[in-house]
Amino acid sequence: MLPSLNMNSWVVFLLLASLVQILAIHPLHFSTDSVRRIFPLTQFQIYHEESHLSTPNVRMVNGLRQPFPDHITLTFTAFGERFNYGLQLDHFLYAPNSKAKFYENGILAEEKPHTLNSYYLHDDGLLVAATLREDGLFHAVVHRDGETYQVDPIESHRGRMSIQDYNALTLATPRRLAVYRHSDVDTTKHQCGVASLVSVPSSATTSTSHPTAMHYGPVRKLQSLTRWTNCYEGDAAEKPNVISIGAAVDVNYYRHWNSDDQTVLDSLASIFSSVNR
Repeated sequence: MLPSLNMNSWVVFLLLASLVQILAIHPLHFSTDSVRRIFPLTQFQIYHEESHLSTPNVRMVNGLRQPFPDHITLTFTAFGERFNYGLQLDHFLYAPNSKAKFYENGILAEEKPHTLNSYYLHDDGLLVAATLREDGLFHAVVHRDGETYQVDPIESHRGRMSIQDYNALTLATPRRLAVYRHSDVDTTKHQCGVASLVSVPSSATTSTSHPTAMHYGPVRKLQSLTRWTNCYEGDAAEKPNVISIGAAVDVNYYRHWNSDDQTVLDSLASIFSSVNR
């Protein structure tokens, strides 16, 4: 039996029902100066054998921090699709005993060991790279079926949209994560060869092997590379060579991530993790 409502109440009820239906068909989305559509990520879960712990069980491995187990399962829903992957820890993203160095006024203020918290899956055209933060958030890049999806904490979009839109995104994203497709990125607003990271005050050093992509701002371009075999002596050998890469961030990048040391390092790890596959 329908509830007893007057005519005005029925009109309001029907309008609200229509609004809910419109939102269901056209989910709420936002845009930045370079991404046409960004959606709040509200459904996700990270599973591992230590998920029941209230705080990460940080252990030291070869002089590096490891807050989570070697294997995790990442699940989220976006764009009407379900993403569910078992990932393994990238033990080789950083060289053993490598550290991040933090400078104040050009003087070394602190050194911290790097953290092993980036995971990957690479199989027959499928690429997944995810970096877990110890506050429960994460960065992730998923490339499948010719499309690339990217998940980041909403702070990564701060400064690239109006304050009003960013506040609205924050309200719409109680779990502080947002997702977008790289096909929604306006690449005409980025100059080829102009990287987002510039040198000075803080720095972090890491190691990667044979990167297959470059990362400029929010844009990731997968490339098919032809291996050269005559660059230097022994280049034609089957054994891969290790390339060590250092990264430096400036004060603005540091402030962008709330001036938190580990959050800054996690953002760098997510970039290296996605290009290192």
